[in-house]
Amino acid sequence: MEEREAIAKLKETTDYRYSHYAYVNDTGKAFDMAIKALEKQGLEKRKSEKSMRIETKKLIEEHPTVYDVDKAVSELQDKSFERYGNQGMGGELVVNFDDAVEIVKRGGVDER
Repeated sequence: MEEREAIAKLKETTDYRYSHYAYVNDTGKAFDMAIKALEKQGLEKRKSEKSMRIETKKLIEEHPTVYDVDKAVSELQDKSFERYGNQGMGGELVVNFDDAVEIVKRGGVDER
């Protein structure tokens, strides 16, 4: 049973009790206090989860990436050469597959 289900069940019980009996002892007060405490705990838990998601997102966004897209593209362009396939056609730029794989593996970052 989840917290929200427990709260709903307690509220049903107190609604039934109020409609059939007088509010004569501390049991009713205990139910009310339990409901309020569970509702408060649920609210705090949701706030905590939201705050954790925000902090995680912020950490990811602020963390520098080791993959330098611009440098990887630049290196691919540097390694490219013009290849002519058909007579009368202009050449197209190609990159040796092994060179491309190495550049992408490093993410454009220089080896140390």
